[in-house]
Amino acid sequence: MRLRQWIGVFFIGLLTATVVYPLLHEGGHCLAALLVGGSVDAWCLFPLPCVTCEIAGVGRLGLTLVGLGGMLLPLLLTWLIYLKRPWLRLFGLYLNGICLLSFAISLYACVQFCVGTPLPREDITKVLMLYPEKANVLMAALAVLMAVILLQVRLARPITQTVKYYTSNIKSP
Repeated sequence: MRLRQWIGVFFIGLLTATVVYPLLHEGGHCLAALLVGGSVDAWCLFPLPCVTCEIAGVGRLGLTLVGLGGMLLPLLLTWLIYLKRPWLRLFGLYLNGICLLSFAISLYACVQFCVGTPLPREDITKVLMLYPEKANVLMAALAVLMAVILLQVRLARPITQTVKYYTSNIKSP
């Protein structure tokens, strides 16, 4: 691959990590809040992504949906879209990788919750505070989702496909 292509690959990853994933993550919380009858009071993407929702009167299940919505929307998007163009395939790979990292962090937060040192700003910790008896179920679900992401990436072979595309378009001098 040429230097220009490597720079493009880098910037696609940077854009995905700093703008697209945070937008989808916070959008997932907003969408879930709206679905359970809440409202979105504030939305911020920079400098630190956050969303403030009014969810008074929403039950535990609704609060759980809002808490998990941030992780689930980006994952569902990667499952729903078919990425035909090489740079979109690369975007999907980055998004899958960030989802995988998000689930790994949430799994770590579950373990910390179980040993008595919860991570207070983690979405999954807020869910576990609603259902502390379901920690094992959440950890198992996160592990399964991580395995599904790894399988999805393995079957799609996005790196092989992207490198094949770029190397086949390089002309000999």
